[in-house]
Amino acid sequence: MFRSKADQDRMDSMLKSGWITTPQAAEILGVTRPRVVQIIHEGRLKKGSVKRVGRDFLLKRETIENHTLSRPTGRPPVHV
Repeated sequence: MFRSKADQDRMDSMLKSGWITTPQAAEILGVTRPRVVQIIHEGRLKKGSVKRVGRDFLLKRETIENHTLSRPTGRPPVHV
């Protein structure tokens, strides 16, 4: 993806100081990158823990590591 030099420099600086990319967050959470973007747009992460750099998002690593999805994953139980 094409980024301006300023965006790339800002992103590099933030990545060195505890921020991660959406694909890295997806791996930590065990979900897809589009799901991470959906969580961001739903406002389910703490304010200030998401920064937009150009067209990309950076997320605070500690927020992602402490984030739990509010709904359990997998199929719902069958009630008989």
